[in-house]
Amino acid sequence: EVTAKRHFDSGLKLYGEGAYPEALVAFEASYRLGGRPSALRNLAQCHRNLKHFVDAYQAYEQLLGAHGSKLAPAERKAVEQALDELSLLTGTLAVAVAEADASVEIDGAVVGRSPLARPVRTSVGAHRVRVVKAGFEPFEQSVNVGSQESKKVDVSLAAEKRTGRVVVREPLGREVRVIIDGEDKGPAPFEGDVGAGEHVIEAKGPLFASEPRKVTVIAKERLDVTLDAMPLTGHLRVTTIPASATISIDRREAGTGVWEGELSAGTHRIEAKIPGQSPVVREVRLG
Repeated sequence: EVTAKRHFDSGLKLYGEGAYPEALVAFEASYRLGGRPSALRNLAQCHRNLKHFVDAYQAYEQLLGAHGSKLAPAERKAVEQALDELSLLTGTLAVAVAEADASVEIDGAVVGRSPLARPVRTSVGAHRVRVVKAGFEPFEQSVNVGSQESKKVDVSLAAEKRTGRVVVREPLGREVRVIIDGEDKGPAPFEGDVGAGEHVIEAKGPLFASEPRKVTVIAKERLDVTLDAMPLTGHLRVTTIPASATISIDRREAGTGVWEGELSAGTHRIEAKIPGQSPVVREVRLG
């Protein structure tokens, strides 16, 4: 009590000198230690003089709620009048969050966890509402609160995004399809959301393919992948003697005397024949 009185007397002296920030500290210490309504009333007045209108309103409100029965009628009337005046300089902001136990911030300060017991008193002007909860995307919204205005922000949190944006290109424009973890994602170029983590990406087509590439996708980030698809074919030239022989490749007639072109990798049946003679057959393996 002695310490509380010492802080109170110091606060009065500082207040008389117009040193309101220092007086505020002294009255806060006095009320914390002694719990006297006079210290809380002076604390509220310091806030008001410093134009801390929200803090002043809350201090006067606390004074009525905790000590209203101890106040003289004139004192009570003065506090009620101060609240009426301060209500013109403030407003309220209700934040309704669909998810429970989310952290609610206004202008960077945590004001509680959802559901909030009551609207939050704010100064007049623009405010930034932010709501965060593990497993959900953060919510942010700017709100303008006018004098004596009651604003409400309805918050519906979206599940946290656990995918990254992946873009896959084949630089030469070859006809290939993009394969991610063995699943065909369609023709290149490809762009889409892929789950965070490690994946194997490759490009495949009838004539071209790339080496499989292991990549790491980071949630909410973009990953650009370039796959160089190399030819899957070999080059084959067939000539016959005499030049009148008919050439067939894999049992399909391809020409007479000379044939040259690209064939897929693997084994192929080459046949040359002229009327009246047995055909000549070769098996050729292309890489």
